[in-house]
Amino acid sequence: MIKPPSSTNSFGYDNADQPIVVKLKPDVYVFGYEFCHVLQTLIKHGCAPAELIYEDGGALILIFDPNEKKAELWSGWWRCDKPDIYSIIEPEHRGLVNQIFETSDAFMEFSNARSPQIELIPGQIQKIQRSGAAVFRGDAPLRPRPL
Repeated sequence: MIKPPSSTNSFGYDNADQPIVVKLKPDVYVFGYEFCHVLQTLIKHGCAPAELIYEDGGALILIFDPNEKKAELWSGWWRCDKPDIYSIIEPEHRGLVNQIFETSDAFMEFSNARSPQIELIPGQIQKIQRSGAAVFRGDAPLRPRPL
């Protein structure tokens, strides 16, 4: 049973209280333990996501860090669950965008382009989540994938 996102929390949780879904916009949801865990950590540090949905079923998600002026790219596939409600399923991390974004406006202009030119470099935005001991992003315990 999934506890869905609410008006006060954009994340939805499984029975073990692990984030499994995030509502990016009123009509866009992203499902996946790894992505939700990473995004939840990065949002706590001021990062913001943006998504691009393509007619061929492809989806790109960019996560922007205004402090480091970097963005990382995730990609996946979407499906239309209800009229005008899109779900991106299990996106995968692809790397850092090889571009510096001096301002949030510059990032938004880039992410709003219909077909942005994206060159990737290896890496990811590094933030530390503290809960007793330091836990680096992506160190979530292995959980079963949803059916």
